Amino acid sequence: MYCSNIVGSACENAERIELPRALRYNYIGNPFEDSDYSQRIDNQVNDYCTKHQIKIAETKYEIFYICLMEEERYKYYIHLLYPIIKS
Repeated sequence: MYCSNIVGSACENAERIELPRALRYNYIGNPFEDSDYSQRIDNQVNDYCTKHQIKIAETKYEIFYICLMEEERYKYYIHLLYPIIKS
């Protein structure tokens, strides 16, 4: 098992990210074997936003939170963040 901090807290790019409100989707799987996972999640998020009249920004953020080795396979825990635009 390993954890990683892809963007360090001293990184200027990370300091510019502002997420006062966001939708978060948690993905568990292997994004390198499941190349369509992001599009499937985007579709679910868009359907949810349409139903609840929520507007999200065009930019989303993916945070690779943790990676585990289980039964000879990698399993990733990823947070996808969709910033909400104030109405």
